[in-house]
Amino acid sequence: MTDRTLHQRPSCFGIKVPLPLYADVRDIPMARRIPQADLPAVGPFHAVALADVPARCKSVAASLPREIGTFTFSADGTKVASGAYDGKIEEGGDPTAWILDNWNVKGDLSDVGFGILYAWLGK
Repeated sequence: MTDRTLHQRPSCFGIKVPLPLYADVRDIPMARRIPQADLPAVGPFHAVALADVPARCKSVAASLPREIGTFTFSADGTKVASGAYDGKIEEGGDPTAWILDNWNVKGDLSDVGFGILYAWLGK
């Protein structure tokens, strides 16, 4: 493990620890979290107020499955340049049942990753 970090996870899920770069992405610990505060707008994703989320989000921790994808890094290897996914997930882990049941049911990748997180949050 190195001391380099990709980013900090949003504090709205009660996490304020850096995510270290791992040699194998499958080694990244998957945290189960219940929202602790409003989710701020990030890039193209709109804000979500904690007061507006369904009751399940306040009592059941969200855990997404491990997506199978390909990352391309910058030439110096310090930044992610791009990522590609096709909606497939690895077996195992402990994803939240609602999230797993609703993962990529549309078949257009709009309900995976951030899409399923926003669906979970009722948006």
